[in-house]
Amino acid sequence: LITGGPRKKAQGIEPGMSIHEMEKQLILATLETEGGNQTRAADKLGISSRTLRNKLHEYGLRGPGTKSDVEGEAEESPASTPAEN
Repeated sequence: LITGGPRKKAQGIEPGMSIHEMEKQLILATLETEGGNQTRAADKLGISSRTLRNKLHEYGLRGPGTKSDVEGEAEESPASTPAEN
C-alpha cells in the first residue's frame, strides 16, 4: 500500500478503469487545463505534439473538448453531402 497522507481521487479516474481510458482522461484533462493548446499539453504530458495528435486520433477525438468522431458523424447534416441531380 501507498501511505503518507490522505489520498485524493484523481478527477475521472476510477478503480478498475483501464489504462487506455485513464490515459484518455489524463490527456483530456491536460488539454482543458492548457486551454486546448496541444503543444503546451504535450509538453506537460512529456510527449511530443505528434504523439499527442496520434493519441487524439487513436481515442477518436478531434481536439480539446470535442466529442468522439462517432458522435460527430451522427450529428452531421445531410446538407453537408453533395446533392444528386
